[in-house]
Amino acid sequence: MGVNLVTHVRNSYLQNRSFTETDHDVQDGCVTLRSHRLLRFDFLSHNAASADLVVGSPAARPDLSARTPWRRTGLPAAPSSRPR
Repeated sequence: MGVNLVTHVRNSYLQNRSFTETDHDVQDGCVTLRSHRLLRFDFLSHNAASADLVVGSPAARPDLSARTPWRRTGLPAAPSSRPR
């Protein structure tokens, strides 16, 4: 049957957040310096088929992957600031 990716979005909420020059999102050019209203959500995806999904190595296609100074450090992604 091939690959069959099934997606699910859950836990959506709005968040107001101010970004400063020390935020990695600003340093990476993803957001501007100011307050933004964000839509946060969890995105899940699984393969409901029997065939394997082969994604491949980012090193094999550097033209398709972005490496920022933050990610080059080998540190994990910043923890979620979502209120619990």
